[in-house]
Amino acid sequence: MTRLMMRTAARRKARKIMPWIWAWIERPPSLQGMEKYIWSGCPLWAVMGEVRRVGRERNSQAITLDEWMLPNKLPCREVRDEK
Repeated sequence: MTRLMMRTAARRKARKIMPWIWAWIERPPSLQGMEKYIWSGCPLWAVMGEVRRVGRERNSQAITLDEWMLPNKLPCREVRDEK
């Protein structure tokens, strides 16, 4: 596989997961300042770099608020034996 083919495949994968990343970015209050229309044309590594930067700059109050706004557990579901 050539480098160009590898880059093209990586870009396709990034385009597929970007909707999921934007859905996640919209949840924590500390990332509300990231405007989708500004970042939509940027590569995945640039968006994730900005997310890391914002995460490092949060104060303790922002961290607490983010923890309250994001669920950290899967919902409990009843498990039944299916025979």
